[in-house]
Amino acid sequence: MRPPHRSYGAVCVRCLPAVLVLAGCGLWSDPVPSELVVHAGDGQEGSTGRPLASPVQVRVGDGEGAGLGGVTVDFRVASGGGSIGSPSGTTDDSGLASPGAWTMGPPGRQELVASVDGLASVAIRATSLDYAVALAVREGDGQRATTGQAVPVPVRIGVVGATGEALAGTEVFFTVLEGGGAVELASAVSDSGGVASPGAWTLGTPGPQRLGASVEGVEELVVHAYARGIPARVEFVAGGGQEAMVATTVPIPPVALVSDSTGVPLAEIPVLFRSERDAEVEGAEAVTDTDGRASVESWTLGTATGDYWLEATVEGGDSVEPARVLARALPGPAAQIEAIQGDGQTAEAGLPVPIAPKVGVLDEYGNAVPDETVRFQARGGSSVTPAERDTDEYGHAAVDMWILGATADTTYTLAAEAGDEEDPVGPVVFTATSTPAVYDLEILLVDSSALSAGQLDAFESAELYWEDAITGNLPWAVVLKASLERCLSEGDIELEVPGDRVVDDLLVYTDVREIDGPGGVFAAAGPCQIRSESGLPVVGVMYFDSDDLDEMEEEEGGVHLEGTILHEMAHAMGFGTIWEYLELLEDPVDLEDPDGDEDPHFIGEEALAAFDSVGGESYDDGEPVPVHDRGGYGVANGHWREVVFDDELMTPYLDGGARNPLSIVTLASMQDLGYDGVDLGMADDYELPEPEPQPRPIEPAPPRSPSDILAVPIAVADRMGRVLRYLTPLHAERRSRR
Repeated sequence: MRPPHRSYGAVCVRCLPAVLVLAGCGLWSDPVPSELVVHAGDGQEGSTGRPLASPVQVRVGDGEGAGLGGVTVDFRVASGGGSIGSPSGTTDDSGLASPGAWTMGPPGRQELVASVDGLASVAIRATSLDYAVALAVREGDGQRATTGQAVPVPVRIGVVGATGEALAGTEVFFTVLEGGGAVELASAVSDSGGVASPGAWTLGTPGPQRLGASVEGVEELVVHAYARGIPARVEFVAGGGQEAMVATTVPIPPVALVSDSTGVPLAEIPVLFRSERDAEVEGAEAVTDTDGRASVESWTLGTATGDYWLEATVEGGDSVEPARVLARALPGPAAQIEAIQGDGQTAEAGLPVPIAPKVGVLDEYGNAVPDETVRFQARGGSSVTPAERDTDEYGHAAVDMWILGATADTTYTLAAEAGDEEDPVGPVVFTATSTPAVYDLEILLVDSSALSAGQLDAFESAELYWEDAITGNLPWAVVLKASLERCLSEGDIELEVPGDRVVDDLLVYTDVREIDGPGGVFAAAGPCQIRSESGLPVVGVMYFDSDDLDEMEEEEGGVHLEGTILHEMAHAMGFGTIWEYLELLEDPVDLEDPDGDEDPHFIGEEALAAFDSVGGESYDDGEPVPVHDRGGYGVANGHWREVVFDDELMTPYLDGGARNPLSIVTLASMQDLGYDGVDLGMADDYELPEPEPQPRPIEPAPPRSPSDILAVPIAVADRMGRVLRYLTPLHAERRSRR
């Protein structure tokens, strides 16, 4: 809105200041900012270190209700230590300006001042609140008590705020996770020192006990304890069922009672005590007292853990069955620590090593030490989870994950130590070397000695081809030992699985063995575990008939050897094996009841475009991209249609002569599966052949027909390897490509 026109007579003045506008013979000035007010965002509460939920705005007006645009507003943080997105802003047509995101400083009052030249500044105020980011055990972890009793020291959990200080007034929830015990309080509010306690924690059945402490938005903290059972022996009246450390004396000297057939104690009866192995008995020859009791002076257990027996024999009493009492030798204090697995590995930068490092803790005699806390420290920018773990019954403790740093071609270290922190045992140091983050197709040959040098080269060349064709790195995933064992079993592969492992990006177990001689079954391949998030394979299986592999290497100079391995690897990577799961295949053939009317076709957009580019625009014999519709499981629904693609590598039948080309359609279909960084330039030159006047008849495949998709259940698992469900093939029959 402009001010009213003011007339200055009939003379027009030319040399007036620039702020005046000449119109006819009248002059007026542009509106001048006359007020600065807070428009929005005042009085909010936010979290330390985080931006406010609602933006702050101020308004510049002309004093008559209208906002003025184009005015510079300066902003500064007056108190609180927070930060803003911009120290100045220009008002829009409504007169509004904002400093951008206002990030809260430490807990307390926050103030932001906005100012415009010539006007009084205005203040916007907010309050920064601390919030819980972590829990820590202050007291009570790792205790032992008798089952049915409370641990002697109440568990105390500290709540840590975003500022790193103790946080009061936060509700902590307690849940018994293992052991079946109970807590006095299901939840408690942290006190002024940031500490909350569940009160008495009564342990359950004998064995490990776990108590979870949780706060909304914070990872659950687990407190451990151990419930002891009550041992006993009936042959001795004292000293039975004891436990002591190796090479030490049991606390109570065992006492034997000698009585007659009626149960009356007998005095002055010589008793001979003896033990086993390297255990030592002091006072092995004793005589019963007036109560019929005889005792050893001391019983020192041997240097090996386990049960030891002490036998009491009545001298001259051949008809009296000797009595035995048992004591258990427990390991001594931790004195040694050694690497069990996981040293000297290689993994991509920023990813976990494939095999979780594991250590063994031993006492001075080489016995495994259970329930000993091992501390892990990752160095050089790597990280480890967890940082502490108690050893199991075998004295072993393993990390869940050791993630290397982000720098490639770097050697990282992980140190592990046990015992007292002031006088630790160890450390033992693991090393791992990082490699650049790329798509990694790991082919694990069960027995490489079964292959010739040329065959090994063919496998390596095929692996390198797919690693060059697909450059996008996939998220790593854990494969549990049980899943790997099931996968190998389904693929008829005998191989010992050491344990859980991390896979990046695809692990394919490959076996070459005698199957049925030349001809017949040549190979089979497919995934056996896929990622629940994307559906892309984590683990696959391939196996080849050694006779057929040798024959193919000799035929025509081995021209089809590498191509056939490429074909099988593609199935393990998901080609033709997860199409239906990803809803990329329409109108598939019913393999249990085919009627010949189905028109299976692949509907991925990238493959459709590539199909058109190689001559598929004129295809009118069905829906593109045509998928093979004959031959049963292993052939139909999992390859390009033979009568359309002819000699393309991913049709179900091998064409003799020259090397079968891998077309841009196949590589584009990998993009549709979800692979990133697919290099379409890696495709061979290929054009669809001219269609024949009439389709070539293809008869249903006989029982030993050429097919190569492995019929195994496919596990759908989350990133940590937990299987959510299985995709079960229609048939368990295994067939091969030939």
